[in-house]
Amino acid sequence: MIEFSGCDYLGLRTHPAVIGAARASLAADGLGAGASRATTGEHPVHLALERAVAGFLGTEAALLLPSGALANLALCATILEDQPTVWVDPRAHTSLRDGLRFGGREVPRPEEAKVILTDGVFPSRGEEPDLPALLAALPADGHLVVDDCHGTGVLGARGRGSVNAAGLEDPRIVITTTFSKALGGAGGVIATRRVIRDRIAAHPLHVGSTALPPAWAAAGLAALELLRNDATIHGRLLDRIARARAALAAEGVPLPPLPLPVFRFDVPAAGTDGILAELKATGLSVPHIHYPDGPPGGYLRAVVSAERTPEEIERLAEVLGRWYGTSSAHLSP
Repeated sequence: MIEFSGCDYLGLRTHPAVIGAARASLAADGLGAGASRATTGEHPVHLALERAVAGFLGTEAALLLPSGALANLALCATILEDQPTVWVDPRAHTSLRDGLRFGGREVPRPEEAKVILTDGVFPSRGEEPDLPALLAALPADGHLVVDDCHGTGVLGARGRGSVNAAGLEDPRIVITTTFSKALGGAGGVIATRRVIRDRIAAHPLHVGSTALPPAWAAAGLAALELLRNDATIHGRLLDRIARARAALAAEGVPLPPLPLPVFRFDVPAAGTDGILAELKATGLSVPHIHYPDGPPGGYLRAVVSAERTPEEIERLAEVLGRWYGTSSAHLSP
């Protein structure tokens, strides 16, 4: 089956350099870190990756955590402890909203907030927040938290993310992201000012967590080096996205406004079996997604990664065109 799924947008999950870095670390350092970084679990590769992330995303410092969700929770637990006013984008990742349990007073409008929590991009919706406007709404001592797990590696110059794509550089911006999507590995990270980084590092959610396995950190470092030094890595993804949009448009399929690798196609509750059967018969794997805030019948989430060939993309567009094109009688998206 040809995979049009997942979040390995750049194909780095199986890149020889990424695999090789992880394999070398496994041989030298073993599987796990063995302890919290506050005790004996810190490894030089953790520090090297944090420096690389800060340089890549344009922040003063960075802090690694075992997952992107934990990064959001640890950040919120730190910056919300003084009970500031908070606005949470209703489209944001659940882990950002979950962070409210640690403090803060939610307000209905971003103009009323000292802390704003949002995502850098909402891929299944084909939307993005107005980051410049949100930043402008903040007071001088406020925080704009951007969960950029779907923007890192996709948007901006060589995949530097949504903040870079928006042309923003401000110490009030805090970026959280993950290595488990476009960067092909695992683990989370917070990129911010050093004073905030050090506060989070002292919080029990970080102190009490076993450090990211060194092999994961080594793989993440290799992935970042590829993005920084090889323009074809990111360029190939942009080419595949452009090809997919052109092929789908030629079939009369409506497109999301943003050029992202994710394409969402809503389906009615009774209209799923036929299209899934045709996709499978054509050798295409496109998952049928059910999220609580999605349509009752769910939706197809087709992902065009850098690994897909022009021929495979054309095949996908032909099938989707028969169901979602302007002349289709199968579904009413």
